[in-house]
Amino acid sequence: MTILIWIIAYALPASVAVYLNSRKDSLKSQALIVHGFVMLSILLLSAVGTRLVWQIHTFDIFSFILISLLAFLLLRTVGLVYVLSSIIQEICLLLAGAVLVSVYGILCGAIPTALMFAFAHKIDKYNWHWKFALLFVWGFISIALYTLNHQPIINIALHIGIGALLINRKFLLTHQY
Repeated sequence: MTILIWIIAYALPASVAVYLNSRKDSLKSQALIVHGFVMLSILLLSAVGTRLVWQIHTFDIFSFILISLLAFLLLRTVGLVYVLSSIIQEICLLLAGAVLVSVYGILCGAIPTALMFAFAHKIDKYNWHWKFALLFVWGFISIALYTLNHQPIINIALHIGIGALLINRKFLLTHQY
């Protein structure tokens, strides 16, 4: 039953978003499609009772604010949109990972979830093999980190900071940003 929930609430919406985006050229329409399906996944995962444990400390909030400001500096006006995108992406990733990790452990929960996370980022096809590998590793590390410390705000801050640096350096969103 757990795998079925994961497929319906996470893998299926991600696959539909990737399929629909393969037919779109506009970054704006691709972003709206992807984020719409990410929000759908969050709602579906939450509807079946999946929750994140939020152990927030002052350092977590300080880190989130500082790294978000860094994203604004690096990405300018796109920074705000990227911060919001990172928040919903990371919440979705962690919720989906939590579904499988709770039953199958970190390894068997993080690998399929991180694979789908990386696959769903196929908007930018330039150097796709490197991006896929990097996004898979991030997804795995993020789920493992959350499983060990239950502080999703740190995961979100890391997602924002690493992603903003990679976008700024033209590794992610290379020809569209």
